[in-house]
Order: sequence, then structure tokens, then C-alpha cells
Amino acid sequence: MVHVLFALSRPLLLSSCIFPEDERSETVSKAIIDTIKEKADLLDQWRAVHEDMYDEEHDIPSSDDMNLTKFKGAVVTSDGCNAARLTSTNIAEALEAVLEETAALEGEEYEPSIVIVGCHHHMRNVWIGALVKHLSKYLNGILHEDLSKINFRYRVSTMFDSVLRSADKEFSLPANYPKGHGVLFKMWMETHHPGALLLAVERATGSRQDLAVEGAAAIYWNRK
Repeated sequence: MVHVLFALSRPLLLSSCIFPEDERSETVSKAIIDTIKEKADLLDQWRAVHEDMYDEEHDIPSSDDMNLTKFKGAVVTSDGCNAARLTSTNIAEALEAVLEETAALEGEEYEPSIVIVGCHHHMRNVWIGALVKHLSKYLNGILHEDLSKINFRYRVSTMFDSVLRSADKEFSLPANYPKGHGVLFKMWMETHHPGALLLAVERATGSRQDLAVEGAAAIYWNRK
């Protein structure tokens, strides 16, 4: 995920629902730049329609407020994966090229001003991911003899994201997994623990390692 932050004289909403032709960093970064340019043109069209239908008094920004030169001093943030970092670099280079060209036309010297930083929210996931792997390695050492007796076809693992996924499949109350027993578990809870607080278990899928922490808290609480 890549974010571009910039300051405008008026607040504007730019949707993040961009659908590039493919997932290559070059394509994604180009799609983001093209979308910004497209939204600028749409602002002018909106202004024209409003002025034609009503009057010239309005607060609709012009395309100048979405001009790429407004990104001087912008901050581009992304997580630490190679694809996201390359996308951030491509976006920054595209913005720098526009700013440098504009400065040259005005006869001014241009100093690079686009800053690329890592998202701290994602950086903690790298640390958490390493902890989850270390925990799995530690448990593999302790449970080596027991794990060796379990057929590999059962896919028993000490990786906590796999444990969370299994818990979600088996006990998920919405019964999202057809082979689970969420309905029976709900009946059992209503019979033996009516009114008890039951926390939802987060499935640690994809690259959200922090879900392992959130899911662990839920399982620890529900154990009672």
C-alpha cells in the first residue's frame, strides 16, 4: 500500500479505488499519477456545469489545486515490501520530474523535495512477524517427538497464523467455512455459557502479522 500526502488550500477527496491494468510497480505508480491528473480535469468540468446551472459563486476548487506542482514537499509512504517501495520511488521520481520541469520553465533552481518514508504501522509487523517465526521454531523444538508422529496430511503446524486460521474455520459463528462447526459451537455456548463474552478470532491471512497478536488475545480470553 502506498500513500501520498500533500497540502491544499481546500480539502479534496481522492478515492483510493484505483484499478491498474496489472500489479507491476510501474503500472501502479503510473495509474496513481494519471488518476490525479484525471481528477483535476473532472474538477474543471464540475465547475463549468455548476456555473452553467447556477451561478459563479461556489467553493469548488479548480484544477490548479490538483496540479502535480502542488506536490512540492510531499511525503510518500509505503510498507517495507520491495514492490511497494519501488512504487513509492516511481511516484516520487514522476513528481520530481514535473517539479523540476516547472522550475526550469520559470528559470529557477530546483532542489529535490519529495520525501520517501516507511510506514511505522507496517514496520511493527516486521518485528511481530519475526517473533511469530521464533515462537514456532521454539515450539517445534519442544514438540518435536509429538509432531513427528502426526501425519503431514493433517497439516498440523506451530505457526500461530495457521493456528488462528484453524480456530476461525472450526469455531467461526458466521459459519464462513463449510467444514467448520460454528453452529454447533454456538449452541454449546448458549447451553453451557449463556451470556458469556465471546471474542471474535482474527484470521491472520496475507501480510498482516499484527493479526497474530489480535487473534492471540481473543483465544486467550475465550479459553475460559
